[in-house]
This record gives sequence, structure tokens and C-alpha cells, in this order.
Amino acid sequence: MLPDVLSWRAAGNRALCLAVAAFVAGGCATQSATSSRFLKKAPGFIDVGGPEEVATPVKREEFERARREALAKRAAEKRAPLPSIESSDPALGEALAALGTTPSVTTHLRVAEHYMRVGVRDMAFDHYSDALQLEPRNVAAFDGRARLWRDVGFLAPALADAHRAKYFAPRSAEVRNTLGTILERRGLCHDALAEYREALRLKPDAAWAQQNVSRLTDRCL
Repeated sequence: MLPDVLSWRAAGNRALCLAVAAFVAGGCATQSATSSRFLKKAPGFIDVGGPEEVATPVKREEFERARREALAKRAAEKRAPLPSIESSDPALGEALAALGTTPSVTTHLRVAEHYMRVGVRDMAFDHYSDALQLEPRNVAAFDGRARLWRDVGFLAPALADAHRAKYFAPRSAEVRNTLGTILERRGLCHDALAEYREALRLKPDAAWAQQNVSRLTDRCL
């Protein structure tokens, strides 16, 4: 009888193990399929419910196509033109119109002076230089460009253009005064005063020449 008893107990144990295994397996399957409340989340995790979604990477070809389409659409859009100084300043506009009709030293100088007046020095420089291309000894262009260089702080080229203007027009009070202002900026007080005095001698009724002489006389003593 002992072998039969052992055999029955072994069979019972095997059946019990199979039942437990089936229960556990069934419970695991049900848990994974229906609920995640027994899963441990990382600290700070907030479960807002709903199925989890996995981001699909965008293919490079699709990205490049979308970028090209966006750029093409932007380029095709009509934009309102921004107002320019040339369109908002009547005097400058007239000078540019005259230059377009009759390009000459005179019209280039006129445009340059108007650009200086409105503070667009790069365009003024271009037109002074264009005038010198047409007339390499033009005193007004050298004098105007010297003042431009001086105003932006480039004293070496300012001095060079001012000396060229003085060479071609030694009896011009305006040219002497421009040279004096540049020499004064360089700290050459006595040289500047000499130019101011010569300007006053050449044009005794010039208030600006008299003011410069009076102002600098006390400083140079």
C-alpha cells in the first residue's frame, strides 16, 4: 500500500503545482492586459491615464520638403515696402532724380551733401568719391570727404583729403577752416589756429572764422 500512497501524494502535489502555476500565469496576464496599478513608477511620476504613445521620428526627406515649402511660401508672400530716407526726404529725392537724369560732378556733390545732412555718411562718401572719379581735382569733393572722415573719427584720411583740397584751392577760406578743424582734433593747436587766421584773412566777414580764431587763441597761449 505504501507505493500506492506515495504515488497518490506525488500525483496530488503535481496537480497542485500545476494549478498554482496556472493561477499565477493567469493573474499576470490579466494584470498586464487590464491594469497597471501594481507597477512601481519612478519618483515624481504622474499618471494621467490613457494609452502611452511612442513618438514617431520624422524622416529627413519629409523635414527637408516641409522646410522648402515653408521658405517658398514665405518668399511668395507680398510684403509692404518699408519707407526709405530717399522717399521721405523731398530734397534728397529731387537731388537723386537730377543725378539719374544728368550724372555729373555737380549732381553727385549735391546728393552727397544731402546724404550728409540726413546722416547717411556711407552714401555721402560714395558720391564724393564718384565726383572725384569724374574730376580728380575737385576741391569741393575733397573738402566734403575730409569733413566726413573727420566726423567719423578717421583723422589720418581726413587730413590727407584736406591737404589735397588746400593744394588745389589755397585761397579758399572754407578749405582752410576744414583743415583747421582737423588739426585741432589732432591736438595741433598752433597749426589749427594758423589755418583759422588765414581763413579769417581770406573772408573777414565770416562769423565762423572769427569764432574759431577767438576760441582757439586763448587755448593756444
